[in-house]
Amino acid sequence: MKYSQYEESVLLLGGRETLCYRRQVQAELIEKGFKKIIIMEDIDDKDRHLSLDDKFRNIIDENDPRFIFAFFHNNRNMEGLAFEIGWICCYYKPLRLFSKLRFYYEKNYDWSKASSYITDLFSNIPHYEFDDLQYYSKASTKIMRTISINSK
Repeated sequence: MKYSQYEESVLLLGGRETLCYRRQVQAELIEKGFKKIIIMEDIDDKDRHLSLDDKFRNIIDENDPRFIFAFFHNNRNMEGLAFEIGWICCYYKPLRLFSKLRFYYEKNYDWSKASSYITDLFSNIPHYEFDDLQYYSKASTKIMRTISINSK
């Protein structure tokens, strides 16, 4: 299925160590016809001298992402992701947050290593396991399915 008509923006979040992975997912989604897949680290703001908080606020305000996908990976530092999720939780009201935020976690992700803040939030946010070794279980495939189901 080609999503050439899908114009709304989507934000991909994750730890700094997962930047290459998020770029790969971004490329796969663009190849499928999505127009605006945002990765915070790829937004050029060097001339603006913004704090991380202000940069994140500007990205959200300027793009109003329809979905925000947070990726949890095994054996990766997720501190930056915890900041982003905490910020999003403060920014959006609970019902709006539930309609936007999705957790995608790598197969066999060890939740005991996640902060208690994230594990407490986990039961309130739609979440999906991904395994990029299986096409039907790839993160980009599951994202397309999520968007398709929730855009009707």
